[in-house]
Amino acid sequence: LNRFGKANDVLLAFSVSGTSKNIIKCAKIAKKKKIKIISFTGFNGGKLKKLSKYNINFPSNNIRVSIVYEFSRSIPVGKKQLENFTIELNNLYVFKQKNILKQQDFVLPPAGYNLLGIKIASDVQLKKTRLRLTTKVDNVLNVAYRHYLNRQRYFANDLGVSFTFGVSFYF
Repeated sequence: LNRFGKANDVLLAFSVSGTSKNIIKCAKIAKKKKIKIISFTGFNGGKLKKLSKYNINFPSNNIRVSIVYEFSRSIPVGKKQLENFTIELNNLYVFKQKNILKQQDFVLPPAGYNLLGIKIASDVQLKKTRLRLTTKVDNVLNVAYRHYLNRQRYFANDLGVSFTFGVSFYF
């Protein structure tokens, strides 16, 4: 940008928060060089929205975060070993939708909600076959919620605690 950017060029900038330091730095350089900035942002657009000639804003409707721990050693269980053992804790926060007018729907959008989950996975070697065993639990705290895109939300809450078991065969 510093070397080749010139007036009337176009910079496409993408930032969910609109506050990413490296993107803001590029946008400031572009502005000084009279480069047109078209930005794509989430949330309220942040600083990037203010620096841009045109801003296309996609308000984020959720945030998903997870943390994963992978054991570096095998775990003995009887005569077998659990290999590549991982534990993942995840969190999903869904914001209340505020971009809907009262006249657009039968009822106002439901409240925001927060769901916690856990996933445990491991490999087990059985002679020539390798198994990947997975257990996943979503909505661990059994939060009652209604997702704004689910048409059944007019009548009932979404699913409570959800268990998923998986087995993959590698041969």
